[in-house]
Amino acid sequence: MFLNQVFVAGNVGKDPQVFGDKVCRFSIATTEYWKQNGEKQSKTTWVNVVAFKNLIPLVSQYVSKGSNILVVGRLQNNKWTDKNGVERNDLEMVASSIQFCEKGQRGDTRADNRSDEAPQENGETDSDGKPLPF
Repeated sequence: MFLNQVFVAGNVGKDPQVFGDKVCRFSIATTEYWKQNGEKQSKTTWVNVVAFKNLIPLVSQYVSKGSNILVVGRLQNNKWTDKNGVERNDLEMVASSIQFCEKGQRGDTRADNRSDEAPQENGETDSDGKPLPF
């Protein structure tokens, strides 16, 4: 059996980058805390998230820097060659649903991205040089 499902809750680091109605990218900061020798310690991990199609309207309208959200999705490894010919790779989360966790919010705001279509790359790249899958 194989399972690739990830749950990440945290704060959005900066306003999402939206590329038309096909894809958007944002990052979430998750921080863990512990005590070591009586002193409080912390470590923040940044998770890069990509969302497609059905989630674009929700993300573009309601997600912004500082939003506290829970993202459910899967991990995806990307490999590409940058403009200098260097082989690159990174790990990102492909969102399948997003839930808002902010205090005082009424109702249960969730969105699901249930597309069975695999995104296709077209040779274009985003501002970080990563291939855009449309």
